[in-house]
Amino acid sequence: MWTKRPAVLYRAHARERKPGRPRRSARLKARNNPKVEVRNILAYSPLLRKVPWQDYYVKDGSKGPMVWQAKRLMVYLADEEGLPT
Repeated sequence: MWTKRPAVLYRAHARERKPGRPRRSARLKARNNPKVEVRNILAYSPLLRKVPWQDYYVKDGSKGPMVWQAKRLMVYLADEEGLPT
């Protein structure tokens, strides 16, 4: 998964660089930000440190309302071909 959307090269880009048969499918650009695991995002991501904590109401309990604090960050998952979705 990525925290920033990676650049994808499509067929038109492949024709401009090399002669010969063009690629049929899209692919990731060579110099992209690398994929990371969720545990590494939680531990080391500067993007997640900048996001403020938000309070979420869960339910009313016997000792009063239950409120959790959480952070939210947009991530991009890889599909079967390794491209971002």
